[in-house]
Amino acid sequence: QIIGGRLGTRYERTKLLPLIIAINIPFLLLMGYTTDIFLVLCSLGLGMAYFSNQPISNTLIAEFTHSDNRGLGYGINFFLSFGIGSLAAGVGGFIAENMGIAYVFTAMGFLLIPGLFTSYMIIKKS
Repeated sequence: QIIGGRLGTRYERTKLLPLIIAINIPFLLLMGYTTDIFLVLCSLGLGMAYFSNQPISNTLIAEFTHSDNRGLGYGINFFLSFGIGSLAAGVGGFIAENMGIAYVFTAMGFLLIPGLFTSYMIIKKS
């Protein structure tokens, strides 16, 4: 989060968010197929990339919402993150049981791609 906060103050956040999302993808794809120290390094990289998202996205919500609707903006964000995002545990469990744990990380990596395109479309409109 410190990394994301520092990057968010130095660079344009609307362009930085898709980059942070994109950086998560290779780490997720690699985690299913690595072992030992390389797995630890991929896990650390994923942790740094994943948690860099929060300060940037929270600041963008504050910038793009009117003060009267800011709470609603955060509410929608957290509903999507924790409410709908909680379905990932069930989906991940289903994939692990039927295909193996390596495929869980691969699937999560590929599921970020629509988020990448969505953020690109938002940037294009703003």
